[in-house]
Amino acid sequence: MALVARAAGMCVLVTSVRVGRDGVAATGAGLERAGFESRAGGLARLTIRCGAGHGSLDNSRHRRYESRLMREAMVSRIVDPLTFDLHISRQAGDQYRAVARALGGEFESDVFTLPLTIRDWVGASSGHHRVRDFTARSPAETLQPAAIGASLFKTVFSGRVLSGYDQCVISAMRDDVRLRICLHLNRSAPEIMYWPWECLRNEEVNRSLALSEYCSIVRVPAIAEAIRPRLKVRSPLKVLVMIANPKGVAALNSNEEWDQLHEATSDLVDRGLMAYTRLDSATLPTLAKALDSDNFHILHYIGHGAFDARTGQADLVLDRGDGSHRLISGDELYPLLDRSRSLRLLVLNSCKGAVGAPHDAFSGIAQKAMQAGLPAVVAMQDVISDRAAITFARGLYGGIASGLTIDGAVTKGRTAIVHEHDDSVEWAVPVLYMRDQDGRLFDMSGLDEGVSATASKSDPRPEPPIGVIERLFRSGQIVPFLGPLASAAPTSTAPVATESQDEVPSRRDLAYRLADSASFPDKDPHSRGDLAQVAAYYADFNGRRGLRAELRDVFRRTYAVQHIHRLLAASAQPLLVVTTNYDTLIEQAFREAGHDYDLVVYPTDRKDLANAVLWWTPGAAEPEAVAPNELLVPLNERSTIFKMHGSVDLSTEKFDSFVVTEDDNVEFLARVNSNTAVPAQFLDHCRDRSLLFLGCSIDDWHLRIMLKAWSRHVEQRRRDANADTISSWAVQPKTGLSEIGLWQRCQVQPFDLSVDAFADALARRTNASAP
Repeated sequence: MALVARAAGMCVLVTSVRVGRDGVAATGAGLERAGFESRAGGLARLTIRCGAGHGSLDNSRHRRYESRLMREAMVSRIVDPLTFDLHISRQAGDQYRAVARALGGEFESDVFTLPLTIRDWVGASSGHHRVRDFTARSPAETLQPAAIGASLFKTVFSGRVLSGYDQCVISAMRDDVRLRICLHLNRSAPEIMYWPWECLRNEEVNRSLALSEYCSIVRVPAIAEAIRPRLKVRSPLKVLVMIANPKGVAALNSNEEWDQLHEATSDLVDRGLMAYTRLDSATLPTLAKALDSDNFHILHYIGHGAFDARTGQADLVLDRGDGSHRLISGDELYPLLDRSRSLRLLVLNSCKGAVGAPHDAFSGIAQKAMQAGLPAVVAMQDVISDRAAITFARGLYGGIASGLTIDGAVTKGRTAIVHEHDDSVEWAVPVLYMRDQDGRLFDMSGLDEGVSATASKSDPRPEPPIGVIERLFRSGQIVPFLGPLASAAPTSTAPVATESQDEVPSRRDLAYRLADSASFPDKDPHSRGDLAQVAAYYADFNGRRGLRAELRDVFRRTYAVQHIHRLLAASAQPLLVVTTNYDTLIEQAFREAGHDYDLVVYPTDRKDLANAVLWWTPGAAEPEAVAPNELLVPLNERSTIFKMHGSVDLSTEKFDSFVVTEDDNVEFLARVNSNTAVPAQFLDHCRDRSLLFLGCSIDDWHLRIMLKAWSRHVEQRRRDANADTISSWAVQPKTGLSEIGLWQRCQVQPFDLSVDAFADALARRTNASAP
């Protein structure tokens, strides 16, 4: 993000803004300091000081840019998890005290004594299934995690810590974000490292925290070494799978786990976006050679672990090279991990990889690996059965493939154990050590760029189920969402908008036009293509009326109606068509087809119509202002077009409205959360219908927030054995890896296809089905 302020005739460019739970900090050319100081109740004060020779911001500009940075903070908080940082220190004797930091405040617990010892946390393996513990002769007695977790929660989450936790839960639910509990582990009380934190359970709500979709538990070791930065992956995400199954130890079903890893990520593997390398010769020299030969991003170990309680020694079981086994310690593994600078994640799918001596916080294999600078390590804090380990691995990599943060992926692995092995309590065995602040270990935005053209041709991407979609259109059981690419001409190469073009400009082209018109000072192409940012700058220095006039000049022109518009307008069944586009192509298509329609528009620019929408009935010259929850459109009689981001009105500028600036976007988000942006009737209409996103971007926060609410409804239906499954799809050309994950997390299957090509295929199917 880049913000621009003018001070005493000079320009101050804010080139970066860092947003945290405790405030916002900004830096940039001519800017000495810009940021927010947190206050009680979540309020903040902006401080901006310009460097020498750059003047200072006057009061009106100060307030304007205070608002701008605060809006950026609001948007960021929609994305990032809410962090509950828990620090525990030893007091006198066997007593401890916890201090939590969250929401800009500090919360202290009562002094407590641990009600259980490390040896009370015994094995959680079940039945006769193979156990990945080299030293275990038989599965240990199972101690229910619920009992341990409830006792630990009641003890540690006492006093004001419980109050702070409750506030965080409410805040996370309100903002629809994940609550991340970060347990900060220090050397002064090393035994804390080995408490069974993953069992934490709040009995008042009958919930184990680590099993919640909206909560994760992360262990943060106190390590002075620098953490490796997020890695931008341009080649396939590379996973080295080391399988140690030597003679003299219990045989493991390593082939099944290998197959399950591929199955969980089959789409990415088939597209050449993820690649596995199998290392069956599990010796220390072969591991070193493999790590040196390629830039692997993840090291996954399948094998046995061992821990000697007498000596406090933790080991992994490897092959000697002659078929027999040998034990290697964390100290022996450390140099290999340290020099493999591309590694960002280590997965130890073996027993007791996270176990160490209570007097030494870094005696375990996982803890030693963290000292090598890895951002994250997943390991086991006890014995785990072969079947649970395989299930967890499939869930973990399925989460990674769908774009989840690493803590979200670990949660998916835990819940997979619960869903598939309901007699197992082994969901509490996996542990995540993490030092990466946001849990995104890889920047995979450029991953598609590194995939060869050969791979793309040999592994074509799947095509959408045209027959199913065509039947849904015929029955009226589908809701199309039109995004910016739905208005683009089929041969579009995204040229900069010109006076003579007959193609609707893309949002980036529109941003370029506004930037040129307003002399936007930042020459960086990315910043100049940010429509919300550039539009906000334009409005600041040319007024909202000037911005509206500029946009009207663009969208009142005559543009070519696209094939998809004509198909929707020709539908025999009434449709609810939702669009974020400002143009009037879909209305024009309905008029050309001779079909009546209702038009509902979100009125951004009409502040006198706050908490209302504008509703044009067929033939009406002017709209009626109706509260969104009171709108009753005859959806079963004729089609309705809902313009979610506003629209140009070709007949008069009085009703022109555009969700375009940063202010507009934040206001719209606030109204979405308060249920005053989207008519309740439309939401109800969508609940039992498939959604079809055409040329939409999942990066659109408004769309993503509504999708998350809708996907929860779909998930609830899946739990109902009598409910039909609802399928939804997205058609978007050049779909990247991160976008695929975001769509799938929202229960939508994306397809890499142009909107025009999809429209052609749908038209052929429709004509073939016609009587």
